[in-house]
Amino acid sequence: MQPSLNREQQICLDCGFCCDGTLFEQATLEPGERLPPRLKDAYVVDGNQAFFRQPCTYFAGCCTIYDQPRLAICSSYRCQLLRKVAAGAVPADKALQTVHDMVRVRADIYALYRQLISPDAPADFISLKAKVLQAAEAMPADEPTRDDMTRLAIQCIMLNHWMMKTFRASSDGPANMTPVEQRVAGLADN
Repeated sequence: MQPSLNREQQICLDCGFCCDGTLFEQATLEPGERLPPRLKDAYVVDGNQAFFRQPCTYFAGCCTIYDQPRLAICSSYRCQLLRKVAAGAVPADKALQTVHDMVRVRADIYALYRQLISPDAPADFISLKAKVLQAAEAMPADEPTRDDMTRLAIQCIMLNHWMMKTFRASSDGPANMTPVEQRVAGLADN
């Protein structure tokens, strides 16, 4: 842990799932908020709402501008895990271990994706998961790698479910899940 950071900040920096496209496809801007230069290409307006697409261009394994003034959403967002740490419901060490475990599982999924589908994996997990599910569904039953692809699809669904339960609060809005994902995730809850 960096000495100048408190435990919650260290959890955020080791995680980054809210910045790298793992949990969210976009981040909402406050009215009139000005984007830093590298986010201009990710800027989108939909009706009255302005946002920028994930992954954030300032994220490179961790936030590269964490110690500088950031957008309101970046400095104020607190995931469900951080809220539980702050409330004393989850010890900071356990939360940090959970983050490290999820980072490792996601890295394993990316490695298998590169082996089975393409060396050029999408930068964000949401897109990767969609490509895996699409490839698994389209794969013929007699394809020799069908079982591996099915396992990869299930790993994606389970990691996504674990992340949604761990990090997303109901105030974050619903997570986009296909009917197949919902059924598989439902099995994990039973």
